[in-house]
Amino acid sequence: MSISAGKLLNLTALASPRGVFEIAAMDHRGSIKKHLCPKNTDEECYRNLADFKLSLCRAFSGQASAILLDPLYGLPECLSQNALLPGCGLLVSLESSGYAGEAEYRTTELLENWGVTKIKLLGANAVKLLLYYRPDLKDLAKKQQLLVSRVADECSKLDIPLVLEPVTYPIGQELKNAELFAKNKPDLVLSTVADLAGLGIDILKVEFPVDLRFSLTEDMAFQSTRKLDSLCPVPWAILSAGADFSLYVRELEIACQCGASGFLAGRAVWQEALEITNPANRQDFINRIAVERFKRLCPIAENGGRPWYEKLGLKTGNFINPSQHWYAEYRPGEDL
Repeated sequence: MSISAGKLLNLTALASPRGVFEIAAMDHRGSIKKHLCPKNTDEECYRNLADFKLSLCRAFSGQASAILLDPLYGLPECLSQNALLPGCGLLVSLESSGYAGEAEYRTTELLENWGVTKIKLLGANAVKLLLYYRPDLKDLAKKQQLLVSRVADECSKLDIPLVLEPVTYPIGQELKNAELFAKNKPDLVLSTVADLAGLGIDILKVEFPVDLRFSLTEDMAFQSTRKLDSLCPVPWAILSAGADFSLYVRELEIACQCGASGFLAGRAVWQEALEITNPANRQDFINRIAVERFKRLCPIAENGGRPWYEKLGLKTGNFINPSQHWYAEYRPGEDL
């Protein structure tokens, strides 16, 4: 198997030298507004979120293989302040915050006046798309699949990787019964992977398929995660989804043993900082506790994760097979 030159360079930029993803996620918007913007004006809210994202970016860009930012609050501030250190890759989110439609019938919308072309032109290494997804809602699932395919085609034409983040959500009786949702989650996550991972994406940012809070043993976790790996034809990494940090550590350990190529961690690492109102104390928490948490995750991925290129059947030093006139034959969106 071969890989296009642009995607090769960008996937390499997102990973550690060994080829695993150790990515700090901070593209959250709606989930942190309620903490940082309780009674603020739009300008004050922007300033609060931008300052918070900047503090995270400065803290993690020296530790992470890459940073995931949103275009509204995180990206402009971190770029203007030169907070991304050399050697740190950049992913930028494409979707609008939240979702359209009903809570039990969610559709993903792309951010207006934004797109794959702008993300490519500013020099980012990947496009990230969050996708609310219920594989059992067939008509809606087809619509969401079409969106993924369309974005994947755009990314292919511009030779930039697409990171897809599908997120399941409760419906019906699951809304009032967390244990029922946990029981259904393995099938939901695995069906989601089966539906979406072959639609032209490059990295799957995926939920851990088992809720360990409701699991009496880890046997199902290993079984489901191995199944996830067998269903996924592309490199995959575990998101944190606001889990308790100690629980996320165990999820990452299991995932890496089952074939994950690392992690994209957000709230599990830094979410308590949102509850701290004093700016100095908040910064202290980020610099000490959150950074130490991130440092704890990195060796788990580095020592146990599978390099992304191995999932594609590639070997170091033999990623592409250029001919003498490859530059003339090179077409973005096509393998060399």
